[in-house]
Amino acid sequence: MRGGVFSPPAVRAVCRLVLRWISATKGASLALAVMISVPVAATLLSDVLSDAQRGNPRRTIEQNIGQAAARVTDAGFGDVPILQNLDGTQLRAALPAEVTPGHRHTARPELPPGALVLTMTRSLLTTTTGAARLSTQFQELDYLHPLARGITEQVRGRAPKGPDEVAASPEFLRRAGIDLGATVAVPAAGRSFLVVGEARPTRDHGELVLFAQPGALYEQLLRAAPAEAPRLGGRMWLVDKDIDWAGVLAANEHGLAVYSRGAVQAPPPPEKIPLPGDPPGAYRSFHDLLIDDLTGGHDRSQSTGERLGMLLAGIAVVQVILLGGAMFAVGIRLGRRQLGALAANGASGAQLVLLLLVWGLLLGLAGAVLGSLAGTGAAAVLIEVFLRFDLPQIWRFEVGLDDLLLPVALGLFTGVAAAVVPAVRAGRTKAGQLLAERRSDRRPSRVTPVLGGALVFSGLAVAAAAAFFLDWRGLVPVATVLISVGLFCWFPALVGRIAALAPALPVSVRIALRELGRHRARSAPAIAAVMMVVIGTIALDTLDATRNAYTSGRYWPTLPDRHAAVLIADAADRPAGLAELRDSLGEALPVRSFAEVTALPGAWDTCGAGGCPRTVEVAMAPSAGCGADWTTREQWLPPGGPDCVHHRRLLGAVVVGDAELLRRVSGVADPAAAAALDRGEAVVLDSRYVQEGSTRFVVNTPQGSHELSLPAMAVDSEVGSALVVLPPRTAERLGVPVSLRALDIELDRRLSGFEQDRIAEMVSAAGLGSYVERGDTREAALFALLLLACTALLSTTAAVTATVLSLIDTQRHSIMLATVGATVRTRRALAVAQSLIISGLGSVLGVLVGILPAAMISAQGARRMWREGPVALPYELVLPWPVIGFVLVVVPAIAALVALACVRGRVRIDRRHT
Repeated sequence: MRGGVFSPPAVRAVCRLVLRWISATKGASLALAVMISVPVAATLLSDVLSDAQRGNPRRTIEQNIGQAAARVTDAGFGDVPILQNLDGTQLRAALPAEVTPGHRHTARPELPPGALVLTMTRSLLTTTTGAARLSTQFQELDYLHPLARGITEQVRGRAPKGPDEVAASPEFLRRAGIDLGATVAVPAAGRSFLVVGEARPTRDHGELVLFAQPGALYEQLLRAAPAEAPRLGGRMWLVDKDIDWAGVLAANEHGLAVYSRGAVQAPPPPEKIPLPGDPPGAYRSFHDLLIDDLTGGHDRSQSTGERLGMLLAGIAVVQVILLGGAMFAVGIRLGRRQLGALAANGASGAQLVLLLLVWGLLLGLAGAVLGSLAGTGAAAVLIEVFLRFDLPQIWRFEVGLDDLLLPVALGLFTGVAAAVVPAVRAGRTKAGQLLAERRSDRRPSRVTPVLGGALVFSGLAVAAAAAFFLDWRGLVPVATVLISVGLFCWFPALVGRIAALAPALPVSVRIALRELGRHRARSAPAIAAVMMVVIGTIALDTLDATRNAYTSGRYWPTLPDRHAAVLIADAADRPAGLAELRDSLGEALPVRSFAEVTALPGAWDTCGAGGCPRTVEVAMAPSAGCGADWTTREQWLPPGGPDCVHHRRLLGAVVVGDAELLRRVSGVADPAAAAALDRGEAVVLDSRYVQEGSTRFVVNTPQGSHELSLPAMAVDSEVGSALVVLPPRTAERLGVPVSLRALDIELDRRLSGFEQDRIAEMVSAAGLGSYVERGDTREAALFALLLLACTALLSTTAAVTATVLSLIDTQRHSIMLATVGATVRTRRALAVAQSLIISGLGSVLGVLVGILPAAMISAQGARRMWREGPVALPYELVLPWPVIGFVLVVVPAIAALVALACVRGRVRIDRRHT
């Protein structure tokens, strides 16, 4: 190996030696490759899942307009100017002040001359199949046309060809309980259609869709009932010639919305967009804010999944560098004689370093390949699980070369980074020490523990400042890093102090502690790796549990589940056309029943052009500590803190009705509450307004205000539709006339996004408002499930790898114990004790430190929220006890079982090399 370090003979010799070394240390090399594969798999998994859910811009355009250059849509306002955002998903009629008459064209613009045009319509209809009655989206489009390719995909069967044939979405077939060859009826048209195929939108949200050829039904329904145009939707035209932004604005002047491929790919300046949307990243989801808090950043360039994956991959990289470095050191220690022989035969220190770095590079490459395969397989399995978990069917499994570049680079970097420190130390060791297999004569540094203590106390000071005084989010990661690095510097001294307790413990634990004390260079990084992984995962899980408790976990529905409401803003008059709107909604929606909601007007309601002359407010009970005059009229900062906040009531503070109305507006079906209404008592849905069996009502009239106490029963409900339900005869005692406030709609199921948009258009066309209860989403549960899976994977991997590292390093010691008569039980007890000490100590310290950033963020969030205004819930720290229990009990138990399984009953004693 004479010559330059990177000379061809030296490189060839190094590669041969590395391959022989890997062959001789199969166990350690395999453990290192598996360890390196963990962050690679985590990174690839997050990238693939993020791309599968979010989709790239090209795929998003195809899902909307296929291969067309633009889509022109009749906005449904007639030949009047409209304003739209960049892609036409948001639009409204322009106000008179927003229209420039001089710029309006004299004639309605035509589609681009010479363009190939494909017509498309989407209507909301009621279909029947046997006993099933379903609200269905009826799409008329030749989706096999090259211009429409990418909007719809065929699953099985064939596409419809004739006017009496349709293809159905998988969800429609499932809900209807039918298959291909069945017949679907549309009662409004008196038509039946034969199901000849199964198809679905490429961005499928699990909706009920029927696909037909253009002209199958839309024109017939529009001619028969022109007033039903809002329910049927406007026509759309796909064209193969692009429309520039000037053409988009010209079309807007005549009520046409345009989705232009060129405009979406190269947006015009924001000042030229009539309805500018939010800038990229302006919307921050629940989990975006969570990761912002933990990292102290506000990155807008990546999705939540990518940022979470990178954060977890970073945690795994730290684990691999700590454990991998110790594992490399153990492998080098096992091969000291080979290194000594190379050095004695003329190998320089740089060549030994090159040898070990190439070892790390090859193991990194093996780990990258293994992690890429594992991440790809896990992504495919998870996407299939999501598809069966009744989540939006928007996932598509695709892995490209760009998805593999970063994970492979991460694996190579991790392997080399873990090998650097052991390689440099081995290169600086003398050949005599290597041949004699002697350890270094250096004593542990006394400065390192002092430095560690200073860092820990500095981190605690920063944490205290962040929790009680300062709001800068960057203090949270700073404090966590200072404490973690300080503990890492403390670990060698800490392990030595723990080893001093050995005489008072059983024999196996005593030997295990002394071994940990003697091998501090291996045990300290192992404990630190477990601790760092647990810190990151516990911090994420604690923040997720805390935010879920404040938002998703304590979701307060505005209406009961599977309910919607048509809102009437004017309490003075009954709107015209309400009966016709009710019939249209009953035809378009899966409606179970309708009910009119009457209420007593409040101070913030309108009657005609102004406020209502007679209003009723509800006073909070004095026992709540909010003051004697604190009524639902008061909306400013409450005097008694968050417990005095009035919750929003969609249908009014006081509704008038019976037990059936109580069930519809609050979901309460308590027989005692129904009996109270029959007795003429009020049912109050918030116990803060009831004291000693009565509730105070404040009646405001032009002559003044007076109070009236009525008998009441408290039934707490988190539904925010109303506060009090009064029986009609009791409401008459208040002397305030009731008014129609809403039309409550009880549904058979939750509505799809298309149905919600179409309802909003129908109700808006009637001059009224609407609200659909969407319910709590599964995003929080899915995110918590992914976090739990990542916690289990990373913490278990760290503990098991630390256990394997300990077993490999103490293999000679175990053989020596067997030769002097130690039983299998003693050796297994020793291995179990070592694994429990490493994994248990790392888990305990990781849990304690991991809770700290969540506590700091919770304190900052509570202080910030209270400054910005009243909050209805205290922002308190919530600990994820199941996750903590898993980390403290299950992870050490798994590590102990691995240690127990790895100790063989028979030990082969090799001959001594002399």
